[in-house]
Amino acid sequence: PSWGANLDAVKNDPNTRWAFAGIPAGPDGHKARHTENNFRDSPFAFRKGMEHVDKIFEITNWTQELTEDFDRRFHGWEGHNYEWQDEDTVVSTGIGWMPWAIGPIGTRGSGMIDPRLVGDQFRYQLEKWGAIPPEERDAYQTLQLEDPTGVAILGMQSRLFILETADEGIMTELQRLPTPTMVDRWVDLDKVMDEAILGMIIGERPLDSFDQVVEQWLSMGGEQVTAEVNEWWASRV
Repeated sequence: PSWGANLDAVKNDPNTRWAFAGIPAGPDGHKARHTENNFRDSPFAFRKGMEHVDKIFEITNWTQELTEDFDRRFHGWEGHNYEWQDEDTVVSTGIGWMPWAIGPIGTRGSGMIDPRLVGDQFRYQLEKWGAIPPEERDAYQTLQLEDPTGVAILGMQSRLFILETADEGIMTELQRLPTPTMVDRWVDLDKVMDEAILGMIIGERPLDSFDQVVEQWLSMGGEQVTAEVNEWWASRV
């Protein structure tokens, strides 16, 4: 995954070299991978009769214009999102602005409106900032592009690779709230599948045990989840 390359691995083994590649094709030549919808599948809701909803959108749109226009170089508000320690040193407070943004009930909101934001930002930094001679870059540009371990640039490149090969992705069509059995059993179902796949990756389980794992997943509630999802899908037609 794009987030696999990290500094901890390099610290543990200075000779570590990360790379990324597409998934291999199956025996019949077919190749596909799971992917996600860039648009949120959760509703953005306001209480009925709430006043000044228009002002919330006005403020949110203004904030997005600051953050999603890369030429603005917006890094937050001084004294809240970052602080100066001295004339040459600035530190982040760790406080983001996302909690103030609109979002699904019970969440901290969302900091991204344009689903193309991540890819556009990486291209902007690699191509536009990358064309600036190193001696002319400012501190933030240097931080993003002077990457002695290679993991930061690799992370950007791998995310762009995922976007550029998006036609290989299979996106879930389940754009709704969780089904009743998902609410009740999904944590256990996820655990069964995650432990099985991890065991196969590290060699603790044979690959041919996957069919048994699927049977276990179905018996623990997966079959009911499948039925509920299919029932919902049929109701949309």
